[in-house]
Amino acid sequence: MKNNIYQLIVKILNHEASAEDIISFSQWLSEGENNRDEFRILKSYWDGEIKFIHNVNPDLSYEKTIQKILSEQKAGKAKKRIIWGFSVAASFLFLTGAGLLLTNKTF
Repeated sequence: MKNNIYQLIVKILNHEASAEDIISFSQWLSEGENNRDEFRILKSYWDGEIKFIHNVNPDLSYEKTIQKILSEQKAGKAKKRIIWGFSVAASFLFLTGAGLLLTNKTF
């Protein structure tokens, strides 16, 4: 009987129970507080597992993590290129300005 009730509970929790299954389940629940407590415990585990399945997919989490790392690395390289470009431009302007000042002072 225990295996049958567990199969029935799975049908109930999956929303796959027939009218006859629902009647049998209701009768089982009405047999005592122990049955209601057992169902509450099983349902809490069931709900927890469903939430876990929907919230954490290891493959998807791994892929998202890799993508985030790669995008941060690309962003870091882009920032370094921009900083390097500004450094080169600033050096060029400084040297050009210094050269113009030195040539104007000598004349």
